[in-house]
Amino acid sequence: MASTIHIKNSIFAILIFLCTCTFRSRGGRVHSDESSSSIIVKKHEQWMALYGRVYKNKEEKIKRQEIFKQNLEFVERFKNDKERSKSFRVSLNHFSDLTDEEFVASYTGALHNEKAQPNINDDDDIKFGYQNMSLANIESNLDWRDKGAVNKIKQQGLCEACWAFSTVAAVEGLIKIKTGKLISLSEQQLVDCVEPNRDGCSPYDKNKAYVYMQNNVVTTESNYPYNSQDSGTCNQQIVMNNNNEAIKIKGYEMIPPNNEEELLKAVANQPVAVGIDGSEPAFKSYSGGIFTSDYCGKEINHAVTIVGYGVENDCSKYWLIRNSWGEFWGEGGYMKLERDIDDPRGSCGIAMFPAYPVL
Repeated sequence: MASTIHIKNSIFAILIFLCTCTFRSRGGRVHSDESSSSIIVKKHEQWMALYGRVYKNKEEKIKRQEIFKQNLEFVERFKNDKERSKSFRVSLNHFSDLTDEEFVASYTGALHNEKAQPNINDDDDIKFGYQNMSLANIESNLDWRDKGAVNKIKQQGLCEACWAFSTVAAVEGLIKIKTGKLISLSEQQLVDCVEPNRDGCSPYDKNKAYVYMQNNVVTTESNYPYNSQDSGTCNQQIVMNNNNEAIKIKGYEMIPPNNEEELLKAVANQPVAVGIDGSEPAFKSYSGGIFTSDYCGKEINHAVTIVGYGVENDCSKYWLIRNSWGEFWGEGGYMKLERDIDDPRGSCGIAMFPAYPVL
């Protein structure tokens, strides 16, 4: 799979290079003359073949081709912008025939009800377990993948179930840390069962997934596989038949909001589910490097899992986040996100509503 990703990324680089050399104008935009239009058609066809994309009719194909062109122009403009030294890269990917609005509507899916969260200051049973940990004892770089606590990247598809993927990944990591066994749990069970009378493929509060896993056992992905849609019914029989392979958490703890130092303490001990703003075009097209706070807001609409942190050679600090958009987004499905910025909410709001599970 890694070689396939490399091949696709290489093809993207060639496509962008050819388009840039052929079409570049003073403003970095693709010319709209007949020659450039025919090459756009060709590049779109190549992109379609790369991802097996098929459209229902000619009209839809023409519409998607125009959107593809706009996304290509964005990538070109970004690469040719000399006003700012960028620490990250963007490229075409499997989202490149979607408008920004379509992308957000289909591939995000996090809500946060701040009023519904426990008060960590007033309830002795709900506290931040790592509050007394010294930052001096924390290593400068940590990647939970290196410790075998992170499963392969998953793909939520056209289901706004990031809330399930982010919390499940945090629980999977904790199980590995505590028991030495890495298992893959069922996001589909959460989609179908957390609230059976609502569409599990619609935006949701990720912490309610923790509450469900506190009150119910969750089976493995192999027993209850993901199908990118709400099944319409909660199949408890599958869970009951495979109860020996199911897990249940004790609960979850909120990390003090808007405090990256406290967040660092938690991530040093286990993967953490967080909400972020993943709606900006650069976020959609991110392909590597340290993504900076200049290119995202603080409106929480997506959920991911922090699985590490580090410092680059130029002393740039970052969070390592695991996404649920497949391996062809970002760095094999991961993103390095700028850490320790002036805004206490963190880059893309990552420090606003973090929470981790407890076994």
